[in-house]
Amino acid sequence: MSLTACKKTTDDNTSGEEKTLTVFINGFLTPSEDQQFVKEDILPGFEQEYDCKVKMEVYSTADGKKSIQTQMSSNNVVTDVVMVHSGDMPGYVKEGWVEDITDFTKGLTDRTFTDAFTMSTVIDGKTYFVPTSSDVYLIAAKKDALKYLPEGADFNKLTYVQFVQFAVNAAKGEKKGVTVFPSLAGKNLLYEIGAMGLAYGADFPKLDGANMTQVWDLIKKLADNNAFVATQSTVADPNEMMKRGEALIGFGHMSPIGNLYQSAPEQYVIAAPPSGPKGIGSIGGAWGLGIVKNAKNAELGKKFIEYMSRPVVMYDYCVGLGGAVPPVNEVADKLKTEPQDIIMQKGLEVLKYGVISGVPSSDFTEWGAVKTLYENIFEGIVKNKTYKESDLTESETKLDALRNK
Repeated sequence: MSLTACKKTTDDNTSGEEKTLTVFINGFLTPSEDQQFVKEDILPGFEQEYDCKVKMEVYSTADGKKSIQTQMSSNNVVTDVVMVHSGDMPGYVKEGWVEDITDFTKGLTDRTFTDAFTMSTVIDGKTYFVPTSSDVYLIAAKKDALKYLPEGADFNKLTYVQFVQFAVNAAKGEKKGVTVFPSLAGKNLLYEIGAMGLAYGADFPKLDGANMTQVWDLIKKLADNNAFVATQSTVADPNEMMKRGEALIGFGHMSPIGNLYQSAPEQYVIAAPPSGPKGIGSIGGAWGLGIVKNAKNAELGKKFIEYMSRPVVMYDYCVGLGGAVPPVNEVADKLKTEPQDIIMQKGLEVLKYGVISGVPSSDFTEWGAVKTLYENIFEGIVKNKTYKESDLTESETKLDALRNK
């Protein structure tokens, strides 16, 4: 997709020719409506301010990496700015595909970036990426289900013990399981379990040990009491299942949770994940911008990063994406009471107060195989109402074997 407008020169182009900034999006903004939103509501402000043209190219994650690799190997770099997921950032740095922008970011003194994604944006003390949007995990419930909350429990401040009892009470009251942990193979289950693990002091990913045993015991209690929706292994998120009334309580990625809430804010409540002994845990991911190595328009690219990370622009950008979490603290001051703003506020609470882990997919030879290990343990507990610690140990051994040597 190519987005174009305006013309003129900038300070790194003195030829008088039309200046075009090429922005490469790797695995994000794939829905056409998101691309249209950026084209119509976000880019024009930058193009007008710097009298330039922007060309935005959207690729799948795999195709995007191939494109950058080809540009580098052929010594024909045509991309100026790249947007990638935090899980892929270390790989881009390791391959030498992006520039060190430490000195540039030190000048962004009017905004405060969350440190939740520093492990990805900063490598060996050098900054390579600036986050522009992020996401975490949230819980949701139908307001009608709040009658099943344990006595004295606050939905906005649940512990995992209370959350499990909430789900068990709802199952007994509805005479069927109405809690959904979406567990479609290859999708997001490990992030839900990983969030629970962080709340109990485990690393991510981690499958065995005393901290994770507490997590699996919670899952076992849910299974023992038939609290789960029977068909949850067929869905990737709780959204549609909750809209249809098949589930009353859900745990999942904030994007579908936010979509659910926006569809009928008078019917649903959303909140940060429950807490454990170590606090609120969540797996978080960010999308960030970096300057491609040997980019022809590096200086204009830095201006683009500065523009996209301005609190006023970031607010509009994250709202337009349905309530993504802005990774700049000052955006919180701009939040209103619209559904998208409430979603953003819940996400910001998780980033500010939670124990956050990124997605360390680049540390493993096959991330899909890591997902499968979590899914197998989870589904075994749901089916058999129990688990063996020896199975956890065996799974952890398999996990270690998948780590990059």
